[in-house]
Amino acid sequence: MAIDELSVEFKRRLFDALEQSRALGYDGADMENMLSRQNAVELAKKLVLSGVIQGGPKKMAKINRKDLTVESIMMDPQFAPLFERKYLEAAEFRLGQM
Repeated sequence: MAIDELSVEFKRRLFDALEQSRALGYDGADMENMLSRQNAVELAKKLVLSGVIQGGPKKMAKINRKDLTVESIMMDPQFAPLFERKYLEAAEFRLGQM
C-alpha cells in the first residue's frame, strides 16, 4: 500500500476508534476537531511527543481499551511505515505509562 493510501487508512482507523470510544462514554469532541483540521499522521506525532497524556487515553486505559488510543493504533505493524522510530518508541512508552 502506498504511503498516501496508508495515511488515509490511518485516519480512518482513528475515526473508527473515536466512534468506539464514544460508545464507551468518551466525548471525543476535541479529538474529532483535531482530526478534522490536521493531517492524522502529523497529529499523532505531535500527541506522542507531548509531555502530557491526554484524558481520552487515560479513560480508555481505565476500561482496558488501550487498543482505541492513538498510541496503540500507531503501533499496529500496518501503520509502522508512517512513523520514524522515535515516534513509535514514544507511543510505546506512553502506552506503558497509561
